Parts: sequence; C-alpha cells; structure tokens
Amino acid sequence: MTITCEVDAVPEPTITWLLNENELLNNVNKTSLTVDNPSRVNLQTVSCTAANILGSDSRSSYFTILGKKCFFSTAS
Repeated sequence: MTITCEVDAVPEPTITWLLNENELLNNVNKTSLTVDNPSRVNLQTVSCTAANILGSDSRSSYFTILGKKCFFSTAS
C-alpha cells in the first residue's frame, strides 16, 4: 500500500509524515509512504505536512485494512 503526498512549492519544502500523530522519521522528505505487507488494522490516521520558510500545509487520510482490502477516507 502506497500513499502519495503531492507537493508543489518554492522554495522546496521539508516533508514530514505522521502515523496516528507519531512522526515517521525514516520517511522525512519522501513524497510517498509505503506500508509493506499490511495486515488487519483498525482505523489509522496518516498525515503529510510540507513546510518551508513561507508556511506549511498538511493533509490527512484515514484508513482501515480488512484482509486484502483497504478503505480510505480523506480530510483536510
């Protein structure tokens, strides 16, 4: 499962990923987050924040994995 954070900003921003409000340090400045071999999980929240000297913006998605199916819902 891969989630993409599309960013178009100048100057180039720093990208930060959060999973349930915990920063994923191994994904700093990457525009996509890949979850290998996802297993059954309840509601999870993934957030992507892009920040530079002019400001920041973030988006969140909520997902649930049931077996081989993944259900997404997005929020601003």
